[in-house]
Amino acid sequence: MNMGKASGKAKVAGTVMGIGGAMILTFYKSIEIHLWSTHLNIIKHMAPQTVSSNHIWGIALATGTCLSNSLWLIIQAKMSEKFPWVYTSAALMSVMAAIQSVIFALFMERDWSCWKLGWNTFLLTALYTVSFHTVVYVRLVH
Repeated sequence: MNMGKASGKAKVAGTVMGIGGAMILTFYKSIEIHLWSTHLNIIKHMAPQTVSSNHIWGIALATGTCLSNSLWLIIQAKMSEKFPWVYTSAALMSVMAAIQSVIFALFMERDWSCWKLGWNTFLLTALYTVSFHTVVYVRLVH
């Protein structure tokens, strides 16, 4: 991380701020703000509960996601020094993530009717995620 240089300190500060911001957004409970109606129910509304095992799993997984993503960016920066083909490494990472995601999704959702994408928010979300993350990772590596 090269903590003696300003760039190393900036990386650590950015990582801490990113993890801190994600944790604040994850754990902060407030009122729901409805600006306009979407007529789309993505999540099931549940009554507020006390801390349960789901909350503990959520906290652990959110923390793990933030830490692993931060570590991956550090590894990717080191890898780009020795492996200069940034588009190849970004493509390899995307392919591996896609394979892992498909395997996970197949285990989690076995109802084939849920796999259909129509012209709705779910398709827009999938297209946005693919395009945005590809651009971000290529730009970070390059």
